[in-house]
Amino acid sequence: MNTRILAMTAMLLSLNMSMGQAAEHQVATPFSQAMKHFREGAYYDAISIFLALAEQGDHDAQYNAAFILHDGIGVPQDYVKALELALLAKLGNVKRADELAEDLLDIVPEDRLEGIYANVLKQLENKVAAGDISYITQMAHYYSDILNPADEDQALTWWMLATALNIKDAKKTRDELASSFEVPRLLEVQANAKAIFEEQKFAEKFLKPHPKD
Repeated sequence: MNTRILAMTAMLLSLNMSMGQAAEHQVATPFSQAMKHFREGAYYDAISIFLALAEQGDHDAQYNAAFILHDGIGVPQDYVKALELALLAKLGNVKRADELAEDLLDIVPEDRLEGIYANVLKQLENKVAAGDISYITQMAHYYSDILNPADEDQALTWWMLATALNIKDAKKTRDELASSFEVPRLLEVQANAKAIFEEQKFAEKFLKPHPKD
């Protein structure tokens, strides 16, 4: 394995070292199998698995796939798809994805960004629709940290929804952001949050009643 590939492997492994190694010593997982393929030089097999896991919402796999697509080993380079995946990984709190996303934002032409942002948003919306509560705050971060220019009204809308669902630390963030809003604008955001909460049946989806004793 040449120096360049060794460096790439180190970058991928550093994401999931403890979890990945534990998995390899116990039960093989798709993620550990992809890492095995990569180390053995089966790069197409590795990226195929990472892409499949990325579609399922595995944030480490999203980063790994983005990194490989950025470098173009196993498959042709694809900066557009790499940026989409890097942004999703960033929303999933994969720290290394921040730098990769910034690098790709410097490369990808501005006229391609709207489509990338739309694809990221669609994936988040699909996860929320499927009942994954962890994506509520990701929606908020999408509007404040990913979308350029940011949409503070939509970000606050999703922090209001996160607070309604009793997600940790959401209320503090909601209140900090809301403090900069004039009352008429704040009321519009509240109405938007209420509409989403009711139309998407958030109470039924996320606030399931406790079983009776």
